[in-house]
Amino acid sequence: MTLEDILQEHTLKNMSQTTKISEENLEQIANEEFSNLVKAKALGFISILEREYQVDLKVLKERALLYYEERGEEESVNIALPRVEEPKGRSKLFLFFVLGLLAYASWYFFTQFDKKTLDNMLPFTEEKTIEELSDDKNITKEKTNLEKLLNVTNIFKQNENK
Repeated sequence: MTLEDILQEHTLKNMSQTTKISEENLEQIANEEFSNLVKAKALGFISILEREYQVDLKVLKERALLYYEERGEEESVNIALPRVEEPKGRSKLFLFFVLGLLAYASWYFFTQFDKKTLDNMLPFTEEKTIEELSDDKNITKEKTNLEKLLNVTNIFKQNENK
C-alpha cells in the first residue's frame, strides 16, 4: 500500500486530525516536494504515517533520503538550552509603599510622638526644672522665659529661622 492509496481512502483533513501533521506538510510529502521540509521532519512525518496506517513507505523514505543527499544538506542538531530567568527585583509599587510608610512614620514621630511621649521619657521635664528653679516670685518671670526657651516647638522654629 502506498501513500496514494491511503489518500484515496482518507482525506487530507482526516489524516491531519489522526496524525496531528498539518495538511500542508501532508500535501508536500504526497507530492514529494521536500524543499520546504527539513530532513528530520520529512522522515519523521513518513514514520508517523507508517505507524498510524500500518503501511510500508520505504520507497517514499528512499526518495526523501535521495533528495536530501543530492542537496548536500548536512544533518544538524539544534539543542535548545533552557532559559534561565533572573529573579525579578521587588516591584516599584512595593518600594513606593515602603518609602511612603517610612515618611509617614517619620512625620508622626516628629509631630505627635514627640509631644506625647518624649516629654515623659526624659529624666527631667520642663516643669520640674522650672519648679526647682523658681522659689521666689522674682523667678516667676524667669519661669515664663525659661518655658519659652525650653519649648520644643520654639527650638524648631528658631532652627528654621537660622
